[in-house]
Amino acid sequence: MVKKIKEEIDMSVDGLYLVKNGKIEAIERPSSGFGKQSVLWQNGEPVNIEVNQTKKI
Repeated sequence: MVKKIKEEIDMSVDGLYLVKNGKIEAIERPSSGFGKQSVLWQNGEPVNIEVNQTKKI
């Protein structure tokens, strides 16, 4: 049996959202405004998020 849960997110805010164990988590943006995020997976589940930030000069 699959348990269904409803949550809401603000679609007017750009962002990256991760769903794990039925919960939505907003992933923070790089504070500089520039960068990238990588999600590391293990056994089909997200386990780590790596955030790399760059500074524009």
